[in-house]
Formats: sequence, C-alpha cells, structure tokens
Amino acid sequence: LIEDGICARQMVDFRVAQTFRNLLMDVQYQALSVEHREQYANLIRRMVDIWIELSGFTEERQKRMQLKLSPSVISECALLLNRVGETQRAYEILEMLLDPEKSEGEEATVLNTGYVRHAAMLEIFEDALRERDPYKAATCVEIMSNSLPRSKLEPLVQRIQDRCKLTEHQNRMLTGFVRLRPQ
Repeated sequence: LIEDGICARQMVDFRVAQTFRNLLMDVQYQALSVEHREQYANLIRRMVDIWIELSGFTEERQKRMQLKLSPSVISECALLLNRVGETQRAYEILEMLLDPEKSEGEEATVLNTGYVRHAAMLEIFEDALRERDPYKAATCVEIMSNSLPRSKLEPLVQRIQDRCKLTEHQNRMLTGFVRLRPQ
C-alpha cells in the first residue's frame, strides 16, 4: 500500500503522508521476520529521504513543490528511524528542530509552528536512557521543552540524572535549564 502511494506521488499530500507514518508506527517491528524487517527499514529510509528532499526545495522555481517539515513530522520520522536502528540519523533529524537557520528565512525547511508528537519523543527518550546516553536524553528534553511546562520536564531530568553518569557541571546545566522554563 505504501509503496503504491510512493509511486503515485502521494507523499506530497499532507494527510496521506500522515496516514503512511501512522501505519508504519503501528507496525510491531520485533514481530517481523528478518526479511520483513529489512524491507520495513528500507521503506522508512526511503520515505524519510523523500520528505527531507521535498523540504529542501527552497529555490524560487521549486518553492511551489516544497513541503516543509513540521515538528510532528520530524519527531515521527526520528522515531521510525530510531526503531530500525538508524539512531544517529534520527538525532540528526531531531536537531533540525534546534537549528534556527532551518526554520527562519527564505531557505527554511522546517515549520516554526506546531509541536512534536510527545509519544514519539518519549519513546526516543526512553531508548536514550536505556543506552545511558545523557546527550541524546538531554536533546529530547530540550526539544520537548518547547511545549511542556517545567513541572513535566523536572521528572524527565531526574530520570536522566538517575540513569546516566553525569558530571557535576552536566547536572547543574540540566537542572538550570529546567528551572529557567516557564511553569
């Protein structure tokens, strides 16, 4: 179904693209056979490449075809990539949300409106904690801080401090970051 949608150029339709992502997120990756996992991973890589390419149409003659990435699309794509083991690429995509050059000006490829999908970000955050990687976990908290109040961020930071080995400086930075957020 999704392959047919790609061939029919349905990826440019926002609603259809959302349906594709929802279908892929509902797949139980661990239940797939090895062959199906490989096909699933290749399909996800291909779709993410297409969405990123469409967001990069910033030249004047291509502007009408540009499909800027929203924060929810970025978080969903990162989740899908993370599920198939493309962790590094997932974080590269997430960092687009933190780069002001990607969301401002004529060359913007990311919408500066909207919110990330919190369920997706929490799953990525949990994976970062399982890996005991404070950088990845802190990146997730920073992205979620745009839409979550301080009271919701404090438990996340506490979990980073409990699960990851942080230096005193890193502890202070995380605590200070959350303390400066609005209630």
